[in-house]
Amino acid sequence: MENPHRITPWILVAVLLSACASTGKVPHPGEQRLTPAQLNVQSSKELLAAGNPELALRKVLQALELNPRLPSAYEVAARIYAQTQQPKLAEKYYRRAAELDPDNAGIRIEYGTFLCRQGRYREGEEQFLTVTQNSDPHIKAIAYADAGLCALRVPDPDAAAQYFRAALEAEPEMPVPYYQLARINYAKGRYPQAQRHLQSYLSYGRPTPKVLLLGVRIAQARGDRTSFAWYAKQLESEFPDSEEARLVTRLSIEPPPQARQTAASNSASGGLEDLSGEEWILARDPAHYTIQLIRSLNPQSLDYLRRHLNSPPPLATYRSRGGGKQWHALIYGNFPDRRSAEAALSALPARIRQAGAVIRPFSSIQRAILAIP
Repeated sequence: MENPHRITPWILVAVLLSACASTGKVPHPGEQRLTPAQLNVQSSKELLAAGNPELALRKVLQALELNPRLPSAYEVAARIYAQTQQPKLAEKYYRRAAELDPDNAGIRIEYGTFLCRQGRYREGEEQFLTVTQNSDPHIKAIAYADAGLCALRVPDPDAAAQYFRAALEAEPEMPVPYYQLARINYAKGRYPQAQRHLQSYLSYGRPTPKVLLLGVRIAQARGDRTSFAWYAKQLESEFPDSEEARLVTRLSIEPPPQARQTAASNSASGGLEDLSGEEWILARDPAHYTIQLIRSLNPQSLDYLRRHLNSPPPLATYRSRGGGKQWHALIYGNFPDRRSAEAALSALPARIRQAGAVIRPFSSIQRAILAIP
């Protein structure tokens, strides 16, 4: 990315690094002529960028006929196969590219990204860690940052945090690791640390809707009304048409933890009106999970199930539209990952599970709530 955003999304990072690593420098006119095979590779890249993968593949295969040992041709072919959902061929060509040019950081990073997206997280991390031996601090930082993104897919937030910190040791002004560390600390309830990392991100990176919404959530969790108002104003003024801006209009500063605990204990003998509602749901991290216990056209069904549920709060209700009708749903819990939600679901009484309990990400429920006019 352009300064100050020196780290780019996974695949773009790999493309840029590959170009640099393949040539070592940008040649002056007349200093270096491309071979016919290299010209075909260049043409293939342009066709792929223009949205023509079929012709791009034809060009790169012609390059390989001319030079069967050209690493960049294997890399571009692998990229095409990955984009056209042919993972076996993509892996075959990525592996060959890495064999022919083992010191090419761009190929290693792109190969690692591919493996992570295939769910082969450890193999992907191995590719990134190979690049961390590079003497260039920026390339090393990119490799550590991508290893962290790969670890988040496991999910293994502790390992991810270690990789992001290593990326910042190599390049302290890289924005993405600060944002990811802010997310991790927010999810773990370490709000002051999350706030510090988010402020560091804003010192080096450009605000985006997701970044500003995270700022709103951190301020909300801390009860910091001033920061809450600032982040919300920035989001609504800079990105008024974003989903995050729509979401923030439904959020507010929650009461102190003690007041929330009192309300939760009071709800033990109350009805659905005592439970958390859509505002609470909209304030959750979209990446977290919950258990939807029941969805019914009749809200009284929710109350019946709620009175027979011995699980602790948080419980919440929300409305959604489907088939031209308004549905009511009861959810239970706020879990940082799917495995935690699955463990909680298995611990519920059989009659509750049999009533149709399912695990859902908060993001899908939030979209359903916001879809109601």
